[in-house]
Amino acid sequence: SIESIEEDDIITLKDAMLEATIILQERAEHKDDKAYYTGIERLDVVTAGLHEEELTTIAARPGVGKTAIAMQIALNVSGNGEKVMFASLEMSSVQLCQRILAGYTGIDGNKIRRGDLDSEEWKKTFNVAEKFRRENFLLDKTSRNVQNVRTKIRKYKPDLVIIDYLQLLKPAGRYQSREQEVASMTGELKRMTLEFKIPIVILSQLNRNAQGNKPSLADLRESGAIEQDSDNVFFLHEPTSKEIEKLVDDGIYPIEYIQKVKEREDRLTQIIIGKQRNGPVGTFEMVYVPRLMRFIPGGR
Repeated sequence: SIESIEEDDIITLKDAMLEATIILQERAEHKDDKAYYTGIERLDVVTAGLHEEELTTIAARPGVGKTAIAMQIALNVSGNGEKVMFASLEMSSVQLCQRILAGYTGIDGNKIRRGDLDSEEWKKTFNVAEKFRRENFLLDKTSRNVQNVRTKIRKYKPDLVIIDYLQLLKPAGRYQSREQEVASMTGELKRMTLEFKIPIVILSQLNRNAQGNKPSLADLRESGAIEQDSDNVFFLHEPTSKEIEKLVDDGIYPIEYIQKVKEREDRLTQIIIGKQRNGPVGTFEMVYVPRLMRFIPGGR
């Protein structure tokens, strides 16, 4: 029976196959449910969204937009009615709300921070603030280690957990090296995805030696365990001038488009799917709009 699968260490293929077919039937019945879709269309096409029992790592160097893309995903999933827990160890709740207001009013984030708005902009700001007064979006400002995260998941029962970011978490025990600490945390987070049957997304920094190069799995900071424990690894990468030249030479982007992006002070950014346990790897481009702190599709 399905109950025995939950409880026993060893199960027969007969029972495992039964559970698999039941899950597939449930998915078929809810195939229009986009609860775990990231809202980033190209990513959703390749991954079919975020999945239960999967640990996903989004890695990048500082300032490339890790928090921005995580917030975009969180807002999309919560907008579909699911409960999201966003554990932010770096930013205050006010800073995160300012990011949302900038991203969805179209008003420069610096103007919002200063409160330097005219009457029309105030109206827009209040309208967006009203729209995002969501009770199903939980901001976790107090979790400092994986045990705190586990306690909160048990208490609040979110459908998706996002942690910003891994290197700021502390392990529950003592370890001889930082690599062992990180390995203990990613292993524990992966176990939580299985135990609570939810997707967990962790943001991660890259090693310093990845600076300027297109990132790969070898650049994940401090531990090969991040790659090992993650079902999916996505990198954010700002192409160098040489890489952009190659995109133009290969006819992928017209030079006029690249010039327009530069004029707006936006940044062409590649999303690299470096690992996907149940799907293909690959690369596609988005545009990061720093003044709005959000990503938009990369036009051609």
